[in-house]
Amino acid sequence: MTRSEDTRHRLLEAATEVFADKGFTRASTREITSKAGVNIASLNYHFGDKAGLYRGVFSQHFMEADAALESIDLPNAPFEVIYGEFNRQFFEAFAGRSIARLMNREMIEPTGLLGEEWGGQMQRRHDALVGSVCRELGLEAPDDEVQRLTFVLVGMVVIFERPFPQHLAPGLAEDPDWIGTILSRVQLYARAVIQAEKVRRMGAPG
Repeated sequence: MTRSEDTRHRLLEAATEVFADKGFTRASTREITSKAGVNIASLNYHFGDKAGLYRGVFSQHFMEADAALESIDLPNAPFEVIYGEFNRQFFEAFAGRSIARLMNREMIEPTGLLGEEWGGQMQRRHDALVGSVCRELGLEAPDDEVQRLTFVLVGMVVIFERPFPQHLAPGLAEDPDWIGTILSRVQLYARAVIQAEKVRRMGAPG
């Protein structure tokens, strides 16, 4: 890593933490550069201004996530492959990391700075999962029920990143492989949910 690359990396790491703690408006470039151990000129050189640095934090995360998906044929891969990979990435990217708090903050307090980049990333993954559910159900195009089901599938994973499980059922986190256990169980539950939707569409009791 060159000196310039190291400076950029330290700025992104520091900015992620400060933005996650204080939000875009209250975060100061002085605090970020101090935390990164660089001067304000370095921030301006690499990102232009605070808004550019904020976009840079998300862009870096998006690029890392996209790189992890390159080996998957999203329009044709089986549901288990797409759902399993999305869930694995979710825990690797979010578990205990500042980027999770920052993305939650951006959803609750949108800055308007991310534009189509933010929406495009979310939409791409949603559409890929919707498509895999359609293939499971033998549908050519999604309807409202498929959309609802997809959000349920995502919610089954996202809830484990929230503090509720640790507070309400602290024993879950005591499992040394608790993330692996969650990923395994969620895959099983997801299959049951899809099967229930198949039964519902056939009009059979269930």
